[in-house]
Parts: sequence; C-alpha cells; structure tokens
Amino acid sequence: MNRRPIIILGAARSGTTLLSRLMSEHPDVLYINEPKMIWGYKNNFNADDVLGAADASEDICRFIKNHFASKMAGRTESRFMEKTPANCLRLPFILSVYPDAQIVHVLRDGRDVAISARSKWLATNTAGSPTAASNYEGMKNKSIRRLRNRLVDSGIPLRDLIPYLFSALRNMLYLRHAGRYYTWGPRIPSLKALLKQKDLLEVCGLQWEYSVRAVQEAARDLDQGQYMELRYENLVENPEQELTQILEFLELDVNETVIENALTKAKRQNASLWKKRLDDNEIAMLDQAIGGTLRQLGYP
Repeated sequence: MNRRPIIILGAARSGTTLLSRLMSEHPDVLYINEPKMIWGYKNNFNADDVLGAADASEDICRFIKNHFASKMAGRTESRFMEKTPANCLRLPFILSVYPDAQIVHVLRDGRDVAISARSKWLATNTAGSPTAASNYEGMKNKSIRRLRNRLVDSGIPLRDLIPYLFSALRNMLYLRHAGRYYTWGPRIPSLKALLKQKDLLEVCGLQWEYSVRAVQEAARDLDQGQYMELRYENLVENPEQELTQILEFLELDVNETVIENALTKAKRQNASLWKKRLDDNEIAMLDQAIGGTLRQLGYP
C-alpha cells in the first residue's frame, strides 16, 4: 500500500485550498491544513521562508516526522496530505525530510493570483469590499483563534511561538493604521524592500513568480511518479478529468464522493478574473513584472 506523504504546493491563492478540500473527502487521505510552524521548527525567526536541504538537521527532521506520525496515530486513513503555501520556497528541505513524498504543484494565472493576494493583504474580497478581518477587532479575534489552535495542536516549544505572536500583533497594528497587513503569504527574499519600492499588486505578482519558479527549479530532476503539475483553470473547467488524473498519479482509488464534490464546488467564474478586475495600467505593470513567466507557462 502506498503510504507516501502527499504535499500540495502552489503560490498562495493559486487554488491549493480548493484542491486540498476536494482531496480531503477521500477516505484514505488525512488532510492537515497549513502546519507552517511545524515546517518552520527552529527556523521561525528567519527573515524569509526559504529553506534548503542543509537546513533539515536530524533534530528538525525527527520533530517534523514525529508530529505528522502523531496525527496519523489511530486514524483509518493510510496517508496524510498537507498544503502550506510557504513550502513553495523550500521543496529541497521537504524532500530531505520526506524523500519519497509525492508533490502536486498547482499553477494559476499570476494575474488572477495577484488580484486575490492583494485582497488578502488588504483584508478585502477581490471586488474590494471589506471582510470580517478588515477591522481591528476582527483581526484580533482571528489571530487569537489561530494562536489558540497552534498552542493546543502543534506541540512546538514556546520559543517557536514567539515569532507568530510578534507577527500577529504587528499585523493587527499595521492593518489598523496603514490599511493593510504588515506581511501576508510566503515571505520571499527582500519582501520588506519590495513593499517599500513597488505597488502592492506588483509585489503580489512577484510573490507568485518567485513561488512558481522555486518549485519548478527544485522539481526539475524529480521523476513523473513523484511530481505533477495541475492548472487551476483546468481543475475548475473539468474537475472530473483533472481529479481522476491526480488520484491515479497518487495511486489512490478514484472515489465518487471526491468527484461529485468537485463538480459542485469548482467555480469556473474564478478563472480569468484579471480581465474584469484590472485596468490597463495594472495589466501593463504586471506584464512588465511577471509577463515573461506568464508566457513561459502558457498564459497569454
């Protein structure tokens, strides 16, 4: 029986949540949502989220493996699946912990990703309307819930929770006074400098580009049985076909519940949002910033 870990990768707002939720309906899969502090054990103070194979010390590997093993203990599922957007920046690290992990990389048009990511930075929806987290109280309550869950569930030392405490507090204050989070999404190198120098939409595009390129570079030598790419646009256009291919790649039974769920939840209207939501100047700005990567991936 295949018990290899399933790692869902994709730039933040690329559709990894949709795919993970659909896959979580499979009876052989235990879904673990964004255990980012586990992957960042002893590295949570770093300036960015990049980790390489050399960062996977014996102690760190043991801690991560013990955590996921404890999640699987007593479960009927045969495999665990997790998705953490920051893991796009550390695939060599992940493969040092789990050399046999199977990787599913979700790709999405970077312009749509940038729109969605910008809304997260600003705590609005993609149309620009405020969300429940867009005010100080909403953000505070959300942060407290997340911290409580991590304290109860993660089992990590208090020293590794300190960066999260600082980040949550800083985000609350920044949202209150500057109208956006201090930081959101994968912390690519030089993110702070980029935020000072460039428009937020462009920064979101660059987060997408760095994430995509980091995964593809790290996966270049992986064989077809370990790594596959999936386009978000194809998933929402033809969920049955795409999920069947993923399940076959992962050597999981094609489950009717998973397929039926996908047919209900996949929303085609979330594709090509940029054509409706971006003005000509924003389109030109993103084209200059990430146009080369878009075209390389086949996004016209």
